Parts: sequence; C-alpha cells; structure tokens
Amino acid sequence: MRHYILLFLIGLVGWCTSCTRTSDSDPYSMRMAVECMEHYPDSALIFLHNMKDSLESLSEESRMYYQLLTLQAEDLQYVIHTDDSLIASLVQYYETKEDECKRVLAYYLMGKVYINMNDAPQALKAFQQALDVPSIDLKMKERVYGDMAPLFSNQGLTDNAILTHQHLLSIYRVQGNNRGMAMAQWAIARMFKQKARNDSAAYYYREACHAALAMKDSATYYAMLAEWTGLRYEMEKNPEMIQVLKEVEKREDILDKSNVHFILAQMYKDFGRMDSMSYYSQKVIESGNVEKAYYSYRELYELEKQKRNHVKALEYIEKAMNSRNLLQTISQREALAQISSLYNYQHISDENADLKLNKEKQKNVILILVILLVSITFVCFAIITYQRKRSRLVLERERKLKQLVEERYAKSQKAIGDNERSIAELTRQLAMAKEENDQLMYGSLIVKMKKLQLQNEEILLSQNEQRERIKLFHEGKLYKLILQASINDAILITEDEWEEVWKAIDYMYPSFNKHLSDVFPGIAIQTRQLCWLTKMGIKPIGIARILKRSRQAITNTRAKLNKVIVDSALPDTNLDDFIANLS
Repeated sequence: MRHYILLFLIGLVGWCTSCTRTSDSDPYSMRMAVECMEHYPDSALIFLHNMKDSLESLSEESRMYYQLLTLQAEDLQYVIHTDDSLIASLVQYYETKEDECKRVLAYYLMGKVYINMNDAPQALKAFQQALDVPSIDLKMKERVYGDMAPLFSNQGLTDNAILTHQHLLSIYRVQGNNRGMAMAQWAIARMFKQKARNDSAAYYYREACHAALAMKDSATYYAMLAEWTGLRYEMEKNPEMIQVLKEVEKREDILDKSNVHFILAQMYKDFGRMDSMSYYSQKVIESGNVEKAYYSYRELYELEKQKRNHVKALEYIEKAMNSRNLLQTISQREALAQISSLYNYQHISDENADLKLNKEKQKNVILILVILLVSITFVCFAIITYQRKRSRLVLERERKLKQLVEERYAKSQKAIGDNERSIAELTRQLAMAKEENDQLMYGSLIVKMKKLQLQNEEILLSQNEQRERIKLFHEGKLYKLILQASINDAILITEDEWEEVWKAIDYMYPSFNKHLSDVFPGIAIQTRQLCWLTKMGIKPIGIARILKRSRQAITNTRAKLNKVIVDSALPDTNLDDFIANLS
C-alpha cells in the first residue's frame, strides 16, 4: 500500500513539473514510467518493459514516445549506446511535430548517445539544437549545459567551457542550489587560472569558498581553499600562506592532498627550505598525479645535482622523463580529441603499460653498463697501457665527439634564445592586447607564450638527460673497448657486445635507429653498425678495423648511403652530418 502511495505522490510531482507528461490516451504503464523517470528510472524501465508486447497495437505517436522514454530511462541507468540509428529516427520524427518538449528531449538524448560514441562535435551540435528550442525549461537547460561543459573542457575549448559553466551558475542561482553554485564557480576559477587570468580566478575561488561554507561542506571548502591559497601565494608571495596550507593538510576529510603538497613544495623551495621541499615533493609523487609528479621529479633532480649525488640525480631524470612522456602522450591524444572525438581513456592505460615496460628496459641498460664497467676494468686498463703510443688518436676521436655534442648543445641554446625573443615580443603584444581589452587576442597570445615556455623547458630537460646518458656511456668500458678496437685489429667485438652497443645507442639517442630504418629501409645489420660507429666519432679506417672489412668496402658502403640521402631530398647533407644530427 505504501508503495502505491509513494508512486502516486511521485506521479503528482512529475505531472506538475515534467515537460514530457503523458496524455490520458497513453497506456497506463507509459504514464507510470513518466512519473517514475526522474527519481526511479529502474522502475520506469520495468513499466516500459511490461508494455513491450503490446506495442503493435499502439499508434505511431505512442510507439515513438515509448522508444524515447526507453532511451531516457536507459540513459539515467548509465546504459551505453553505440548506435545512433534509433535516436536519429526519433529526432527526425519529432522535428516534424509541434511537441517542443519531446523534441528537446530527443535532441538531448541524441547528444548523450554521441557522448557514448565518443563523437564530441556531434554531441555538442545536438545539445545546441536542444538549447535553440524556445520552450526549453530550466531543468533541461541545466542538464544540457551540465553535459556540454566537460565536452568543451576535454576538447581544450576553455572559453566555451567557462561560458557554459557561467550559464550553469545562473541557473543554480535561480534554483538556490548552493552546491551547484560552488562546483560551477570552482570549475570557472580553475579555468581562469589555466588561462593565467589570476584576478578572475581569485574572484571565483572566493565565491566558490563562500558557497561551500553556505552548504556546510567542509571537505569541499578546504579543497577549494587550498587552490585559492596557492593562487594567492603566487600573486602575493606571502609566507603566511604556508601556515594556511599546513592547516588544510591536517584535515582528515580531504582524501586527495596532492595539490596541497605540491603547492607547499613550491613554497618551501622559494624560501630555501630544501628538506621540506623534498619531503612534500615525495608526497606528491606518492599520490600518483602524473603532471605534478613530473615537476616534482625535476625539482628533486635539481636538488640532488646540487648535492653532487649523481646516481640519485640520474634516477630522478629517468622518472621525470617517463612522466613527461606520459604527459606528452596524453596531450597528443587530447589534441586529437579536440578535432574529432572525446579522449579514449583505455588508450591511456595501454600507453601507461608501455611506458612502464620502457622504464624497465632502461633500468636494464643501466645495470648492464654498470656490470660492464666493473667486469672489464682491468682488461681495458691493460689495453690502454699497451697502446700508449696510439692514445693520441683515441683522444682526437673523443675530442671530435665532444665537439659534435657541443654543436648540438649550441643549436638547442639557439632554439631557446629564439624562443625567448619570441616570448619577449609576445609579452609586448600581450600588453597591447590588455590595453586594448582584446580578450580573444590576449588568450591566443597566452597560449603561444605557454607553448614556447614549455618548449624551452623540454629542451633544457632533454639536454640534461642526454648529457647524463652520453657521459655515463663514455665513462664505461664498452665505449673504451670500441675505441681500442678501432686501432687494434686483434680486438674483436662479440655479438653480445654488439647487442649492448645497440641498447646503448637506443639509450643515448632514442630515435636514432628508427630514423635509420625510415631513411634506409631494410638496412643490413653491418651497415647499421657502421652508422653507430660513425655516430661515436670513429673514422672510416677505424670502422674498417672494427667490422673486419677493407677500407675500400667501407668507402663503397658510405657512398651508397650518401646517394640514398641525396635521393631523399637532402642534397646538401652528407652521411656524417646526417648521422650527427640524428637523435
């Protein structure tokens, strides 16, 4: 009896508020499904299922409405749809009818189906069609804007996302929905901070905190307060902000404290308290936040490098590189999503697994190199002593290789300098755009500046990473063995040692072997070895000794490779320059 009374009350409320209420001509089960839809979609599905066998006896209008209600109930029950044929036919039908409420619902459900199908542009189009219907009610607007906002964010359309959240905020104000207001303001604050519009971000952080206090949600309030405090510190550099964050950190109701720890680490670094910086950086890494972990690893790398703890510094370089690679993978996939579809999160998982595998491979390379260093120390020392008269040639080759590394470094520094000059020009343009209140131009310039700054950061990190890797290899016995083999016909490089050379080249120059295969398809292993040795600065006569071939044979092979390079639209590049520029 109580169940029927509850259904009656729900039905009464639904009849008073629903845009898609039924008529007396609709079957009883359909009417009950509508009344239950908002709060009990599972019960609505049961009612709809009970009338499935009688559909043929219904009018076309009732059958189409049945299909529409079924899609709505399934959506509310988080059923995934991968086919748009049904909703397309429903939209086509209701576009010819005068019932605007059902047309709005059809457009909205079409947008939800396209979200399921990872087709963001089509979803946004459908949602906009729903909004364009004049009679759309406030509740449906809330739903439409609520689904549009994350689509814009996922596609990197920040301005559109901000505007959508502001529409939501207006609706929540009318409804008196403090939670909705707080979450919308929080989202807007984050996006303004992302755009470096700190004054606007601070305003919305403050409003969000006030709304969170009004709804007495302390966990949400302190999470917002942490971000707001970090922004205030960034703007004011006030050391009192540290104490505020320390109080936030003590809160037991905040489950994810990675952002708090990240901000504290930066603050302590600014004030020269490196032990505290290291402590909170480790806390950030433990949280599993990839983006923040990347910056934390970099800070720890710089700290250990200053301490001259090179082993630990190298470990942090490796971890920073893995985090950066993962971030780049995510950015690339998100860029693709901005063009065609929502991001496929399963790909992230696959990519993460691949990165973990690469990490293990890199660790194995380091281990092998260390073992080689220990195992052949005395042998290499004896060889170097015996070949003292020829050591001048070895030193000359090392000098040439060092020169190549320095030239690459100079090119990177030039790129950084060019970027810095571009940043300076952009800064000037930003001031003009701000003075002229050209928000569109201002936002575009900010994006360009951030891109150039990120490029400089990546160049610097790449320089450090590669220098450390090359330094480690040059200090190893494998490289010294190769140099000795280049001047002593009696020394033989075994297959296992060649395998280690392959791994070492991949370790120092990750794209080198791939580029070789692209330019020289089907390249033979001995030809590949010739390219490796050229990359190490070994002269042709030395390469002939190592590969146990005549000097003429080496010259002929190099001539063939030069011809391929010229035929590949690189007429001004010879083999040595081509290989020197491969990384």
